[in-house]
Amino acid sequence: ETGAASPTSSGRYSVGQDDKGTILTANPDFAQKTALPTIRLVELSGYDALVSGLNIGAISLFSSEQESDLAGSIICNTAYFNLNNLVFLGIQAVGESSPLAQPALRQAINLAVSRRQIADKAYYSRAYVATGVVNPRFPGEAAAATLAEETDLDAARALIESLGYARDAASGYYQDAAGKRLSFTLLCYSGSSFKRYAATLVAGQLEECGIEVTVQEDGDFASYHDKIASGQAPLYIGEVKLYNNMDMDVFFADGGDAHTGVSASETLLAAYDAMKADISGLAAFEAAFAAEMPFVPLVYKNGVATYSKDFSGLSPTVSDIFYQFERLTIDSTTQKE
Repeated sequence: ETGAASPTSSGRYSVGQDDKGTILTANPDFAQKTALPTIRLVELSGYDALVSGLNIGAISLFSSEQESDLAGSIICNTAYFNLNNLVFLGIQAVGESSPLAQPALRQAINLAVSRRQIADKAYYSRAYVATGVVNPRFPGEAAAATLAEETDLDAARALIESLGYARDAASGYYQDAAGKRLSFTLLCYSGSSFKRYAATLVAGQLEECGIEVTVQEDGDFASYHDKIASGQAPLYIGEVKLYNNMDMDVFFADGGDAHTGVSASETLLAAYDAMKADISGLAAFEAAFAAEMPFVPLVYKNGVATYSKDFSGLSPTVSDIFYQFERLTIDSTTQKE
């Protein structure tokens, strides 16, 4: 049925139409039977319609992988599920003279950043700490992880000083022998309040370490993207949605959208290729990455399912919002399509 407009579904539901619009109908051939034989899809005009629909019960379930905050606006339940969206601190060393071209400085920046604060504060605990470049939920990653949740300012400052910088007592910032301050611009997309907060936290953490940081916001995503692509962002808050097999070519392959600024060495690329070929190479890849730190992993995001208080037992996943729907229980006095 590959040529059919709507081939037979192999999942819990099939897409169909009735006189009121688009519906999902339970697939009789699916092994596990669902508690909801029919689900009606509702088209919304915007955020206000979503909140209103959830509050009055016109909408029973809403799922999003985007950065949206419905807390305080709704009277529904929520369930969070892990995503494979990596939020990171991008680093661009334009020219060999850039201080960011030195791995020791990038390692210092990594040690100065508190991933725990970013997860808990910037993302309101709706993200989980990136303890390595690979998603911590990936098989075998827990044993291979190299990145700490909290800062190590003493180690960060020791690395900076090993490069010949001295901390100015008056300002608290590091400067080189000529008196030039260690200072960078941090770009963020201001259309996301989560990323704005993350940028503010990162800037404050680096300032505490002795690195001056100026946050630059851009509300135009195309402009934000162009600044990164043209090397105008020494530091930036970025995000990529990775495949579940942890293919990270977006960072390491020529032409990858996040392949800007700091180029990985042949050693790191070889470790990456070995990891892709065999999961046993995961620890060696994490170690090679930590030695170079071409970018700084921060957190992996959570998605959210918002649903009626009549529902219980919802267990959404990144791959299946209806996962274990056969265990869903519904208050029969208020059941809706």
